[in-house]
Amino acid sequence: MILSYDIGTTTLKIALIDEKGNFYNYKVQKLLTNISDKKAECNSGDYLTFLSLYLKEIDTNLIEAISISGNGPSIVAILDEPEINESLIKVKAYPTRTWLDKRGASKSSIVSEYQGEYIDSSFLIPSVLAMREDDKAMFDNTKSFLSTDGFVNFALTGVKATVNTPKGLMKYYYDDKLLEHFNLPKSKFPKIVDSGIVLSTISEEIANEFNIRKDIPVITGGVDFYVNILGSRASKVGVICDRTGTSEGLNLCNDRPINIKGMLIYEHPIKNYWNISGIISTTGAAIDWARNILNMNDQSYNDFYKLASAGKDDSDLLFLPYLNGERAPIWDSKAKGVIFGMNLETSRAEIAEAVVRGTCLAIKDVIKTMEAYGAIINEINAANSHTLNNYYLQLKSDITGKKINIIESKSPELLGLAMISYTNLGRYKNLIEAIEAMSKVSITYIPNFENFEKYEKMYDRYKKLYSVLKTEFNT
Repeated sequence: MILSYDIGTTTLKIALIDEKGNFYNYKVQKLLTNISDKKAECNSGDYLTFLSLYLKEIDTNLIEAISISGNGPSIVAILDEPEINESLIKVKAYPTRTWLDKRGASKSSIVSEYQGEYIDSSFLIPSVLAMREDDKAMFDNTKSFLSTDGFVNFALTGVKATVNTPKGLMKYYYDDKLLEHFNLPKSKFPKIVDSGIVLSTISEEIANEFNIRKDIPVITGGVDFYVNILGSRASKVGVICDRTGTSEGLNLCNDRPINIKGMLIYEHPIKNYWNISGIISTTGAAIDWARNILNMNDQSYNDFYKLASAGKDDSDLLFLPYLNGERAPIWDSKAKGVIFGMNLETSRAEIAEAVVRGTCLAIKDVIKTMEAYGAIINEINAANSHTLNNYYLQLKSDITGKKINIIESKSPELLGLAMISYTNLGRYKNLIEAIEAMSKVSITYIPNFENFEKYEKMYDRYKKLYSVLKTEFNT
């Protein structure tokens, strides 16, 4: 079996997965992220503790390969080599600066100017430049800057590498010219490798500690959205992979690159296809925020959606879900969240409904932007998350006007890692064969087009509200 491990922004997920896509010993753990002012950090050691305890629980003789994925441009600044201490894998490192961290905002413009297009403050180089200026001791002490998946790969193998998942995203990473231009030492930035290769076998120390065969390979996975595309079966032209979590990534499979302002364009995991990606910053985070202010943290997500479904469907309440700025399609780091249209009669249910609707309108915004540039979108594929709720999914289908297919999987990221690994091991000829063998659609939602027309008018108001407030956000 493949040991697949995904490091999310707020959740860690791990499982053993067989060649038919079945999950065994699936574990999930919440990850505490400390957000204050411009900072958004978590304890990088938690990634390794979770993995170590898991290895102690399972039959490690079942492992054929290990593969890791991580959340976007989050950064781990490491200080030392891997070690085993008190039966746990450990690497001395500073707290992870997650992609929600805004300390790189002051450097975003100069990196964008050099690269010739917008590079958000959450990406590696703006964040590192800000660190060098604001915390020189931390910058100087750091031996290497690694992604979250690269950090765990390093802990397992002792090999430092950054996984450049799809070609076409190099402008968000680094090369020798960029490092030289900003006077950044090359020694702190490890080699860049492709997804789906054997990085190395696990270290002898870890093999001995956890009773794992010494020849077990660590196969590079990479960024979470990349493996999610595979696990969500978004392998045909016109299909969007809808990756939900703290943020939301919409990844369209297309037969050609289309240069769309506000979208990321890069090669698809399937050869000769292209991915058009729109990333929304805080959809899942907005739902969690609403649950918090409505005192529903102790209740289930389904309870929250039940409350939202009791709201007035024709309410004039509008919610802009820009609670940490926004990426696609507006790329405005200064945008703010807004609840517009409240009065003395506004209820808890209406607020919940407006928040859910607002996240769906943000998704619609990305889709309509893609279509405005000529992209064809036929359907949306989604997999398990807290948003797999009938009310929410039907609302999303009605608002976007798209058929939504639910993929039967506990985690599309973990499943995608297993697909990559089994293909590398020769179990499948290619990724398409792996997708067909390891995943399937369980249920489909069809849009109600009467509702779609109503939400089209609401969308126009949603766009106008941001347009009117944009100047205020930037003052």
